[in-house]
Amino acid sequence: MHDTKRELSMKDVFHILISRKLFILVSSLMIGLTCFALSFLLPERYRAQSKVIPAGILSGRSQMSNSGLLDAARSMGFTVGDSEVDPSALIPEFLDSDDFARALLMLVVADSKNDSIALLDRFSNNQDSSRREFEASEVLRRKVLDSSYDVKSRVTTIYVSTSDPRLSANIAWRCVELLNQFNLDIRINQATKEEEFIAGRLASIKHELEFAEQQLASFRATNRNTMDSPQLQVMEGRFKREAQAQQELFLLLQRQNELVGIEKVRSVPLLRMIEVPRPPCERNSPKRSLIVIGGVLFGLFAAMLWVLLSSVDRAQIATNGRTGPG
Repeated sequence: MHDTKRELSMKDVFHILISRKLFILVSSLMIGLTCFALSFLLPERYRAQSKVIPAGILSGRSQMSNSGLLDAARSMGFTVGDSEVDPSALIPEFLDSDDFARALLMLVVADSKNDSIALLDRFSNNQDSSRREFEASEVLRRKVLDSSYDVKSRVTTIYVSTSDPRLSANIAWRCVELLNQFNLDIRINQATKEEEFIAGRLASIKHELEFAEQQLASFRATNRNTMDSPQLQVMEGRFKREAQAQQELFLLLQRQNELVGIEKVRSVPLLRMIEVPRPPCERNSPKRSLIVIGGVLFGLFAAMLWVLLSSVDRAQIATNGRTGPG
């Protein structure tokens, strides 16, 4: 007896595929065309980007920028260590925070049709106000807003993807403005608190200074000749030192109060754009060329697999027919 069962060799496989090449090519092309047609059902997305860097790096005042960003991060409840933390790396966390999302959703932004609508209304149609804000925030974080940070250059890239190119660019622009406004508001709030604290200390030190000066004047009025009394000289020196110390402290607080006032009115942004967001000319997704290529490759593989399996099944049926009773 001869063993009728044998495995297909590579030569057999190649021969089978060549014999059915037309079917394989047509099937793969049909699947590719189907994928191309279905890609038009996917929503188009246009991605704009903006690159920002702490302004202090460009102006040589990186310490001020670091301090401002760290203060802003702490005030928003971020876990921030000591000076080892690079504050620039916290910008993506600012973008992903609840406070930033709420503030951004309240902004009115125009699209290519010049329709100016609040982002909250664009990203959610829910009538329930609480659910509406939650849904819009989720859309903003998951589909619209993204960012990346480069450690070497300390550049943060902000990505915004929407169905409208101008809307994407405008949102990216407003993100940078809002980040700077956040930091500015926090700096002003902290400066106001420092100003109030220093004002209270100034009032207290001024009272102590006046009291020390009165004590020195009263001592001199009652003790006009202190040269003959070492004890009186010691007492006069103590009154002088006390008055001088209070005066120096008062002048120091005055200078600090002036510096805080200057910092309060300054509106220097902590972040500077090194790449301005522009409306993208081409869509970011769907990438129809990749979809078609993927569909053709999948169709090619599926068609070849089906041809080989069907050929093996036919060969097995033919073999069983020859070896059967009869």
